[in-house]
Amino acid sequence: MPHLSWLIVVLKFLQKKKTLKKVPITGVNNGSRRYKIWHPPPTPPTQAKTTPPPNSWASNFFNPTSDNFCGSDIVSVVFFSGFFDSIDVITTLSLVSSDYRKIAQTTITSLDLSRLNISTSLSRTLTHFHNLTSLNLNYCPQVDDTTSETLLLHKNSLKHLCLKGTDVNDKCCENVISQMKKLETLVLSKSKVSQTLQITDAGVDAISKGCSKLKTLELAWCKGVTQKSIVSVERLTQLSSLDLELCGQINNASCKILGRMFLSSLNLSGNNSITNGGILYLTKPSIHLPNSNENGNENSVYYANLKMPGSPQKAVRVPEISPKSSAALAKKCQLENVELRHLTSISMTGLELFVMNAKKLKKIDVGHCREINLHDEGRGFECRMALLRRGCVVNEVLSHIIRAPL
Repeated sequence: MPHLSWLIVVLKFLQKKKTLKKVPITGVNNGSRRYKIWHPPPTPPTQAKTTPPPNSWASNFFNPTSDNFCGSDIVSVVFFSGFFDSIDVITTLSLVSSDYRKIAQTTITSLDLSRLNISTSLSRTLTHFHNLTSLNLNYCPQVDDTTSETLLLHKNSLKHLCLKGTDVNDKCCENVISQMKKLETLVLSKSKVSQTLQITDAGVDAISKGCSKLKTLELAWCKGVTQKSIVSVERLTQLSSLDLELCGQINNASCKILGRMFLSSLNLSGNNSITNGGILYLTKPSIHLPNSNENGNENSVYYANLKMPGSPQKAVRVPEISPKSSAALAKKCQLENVELRHLTSISMTGLELFVMNAKKLKKIDVGHCREINLHDEGRGFECRMALLRRGCVVNEVLSHIIRAPL
């Protein structure tokens, strides 16, 4: 059978080429073997590496709005939390995609641009954020009354504004800051000699009329602030923290006005015009002190003996109270944190009187006061121990240097 032998040769050849597979077939001719053509299974097409499969971490990463990856609040913290050293980076990040722009516009509430060199790009940056409640522009060299007009974009939402070390002046206070009705924290402290007279009584008066919800106001090294500014600040009924360090023109009469306010934190460091009578006014604003004895001298006839709490050995002399002011003394002193550094005109008598009447005092700083030494035996040590027994933190480092402006 030549045809059968030829067929067998062909089958063996194809089997060597691995295109056929020997499969036993049982049925008609039992015991015999037949052959059928075997086709290898088709190989699946390879997926492109640039398109990740759905529901994978990669697809979620490239889609910032995905619920399976980081939320918008986390993305906003990563990209818009003051970690960049250039204003251009922040202005362009929100233009990467529509998703990032939505995140920037809706989730960003706090922006820290301190120490950045910004000028015309400030308005371009602030337009990308719609819900800003806190803005930090401390030590930005080009922020002045002209560039600060861009802050009006957020006048209805800003609650915390820091402009320390900038060239903001009275014009900015009158035209811009006074329109921020929701402002709770305002920092206008200066850091250069050329800036010390930029904020005066006119600017403070405009702020007190427009920002009725202020709780914290910092005016350190604003030498244009006088007693008229303190009268204006008294309008702020919700004010609890005030910084008047190195203002220069704050005196005992100003302290009498401050004593009528419900302040919990007060900084009067560096105002050498304040004497014993001034710090006594902080706790008893209605007390009667004649002009000749406002310094609170120990030999004054208006002092009577009264013992300090916790120190029965020594007695402290306090001024007599006029009958007209007895009802006003029902108001208790609310001061908790007081800084009196570099007040060279106060003595141990004034400090003892202040401590005795400030019942809620938690922290006091009398560093570098010439007439006060709380480490010596006697009145200083007893005053210190009385404060410590009340849980008050005392800072009285003789080598303390007043906060140096940058």
